[in-house]
Amino acid sequence: MYGAECRKCYAKYGSIYFDSLGLVQYVYDNKVGSDGIKKHTDTIILENIIQFYKYNDKNYSNLDAINFILKVTNRSKSPIPDMGVTNRSKYINFYINGQIDNPLSLYNGTESVYGEKTIAIDSTQTFDSGGWILSTDSGILTKYGNEFTIQWEYMKIKSKIINVNVDKKTFVILN
Repeated sequence: MYGAECRKCYAKYGSIYFDSLGLVQYVYDNKVGSDGIKKHTDTIILENIIQFYKYNDKNYSNLDAINFILKVTNRSKSPIPDMGVTNRSKYINFYINGQIDNPLSLYNGTESVYGEKTIAIDSTQTFDSGGWILSTDSGILTKYGNEFTIQWEYMKIKSKIINVNVDKKTFVILN
């Protein structure tokens, strides 16, 4: 988001938030009350983080891999459902090329199922898709090709659609 597009977004919403990769997913209204304290609106910020890295374990060394991470920040007036194993299958979807294609890690996990299952006001939580090895043996390249789009959904809110090119190890925000 640059130049005129960034200025339009600022004019509409008041504040723009970028993650470490410069991807903004949702912004919130930066209203300040008469007491000078920011007033929250019911807004949830979704950040779509993509990491290219080298995978290593006892059987494999230096394999290209990609990881898709959803980061949710609660800027609302009340707690929202967390991204622990109990809530993930209810509130999160992962889209590849416009179709829901949830990774198995969405339904499995070792997180505690006890205690609060919420993201507190002004708090952040992430969900890591687990990483995918980019080799012909893994099937990801056969299934999706070298270029595809991804998008996250949390509580019916969708992140930006991002075009990923695994050959070039690049990605571009499409909307």
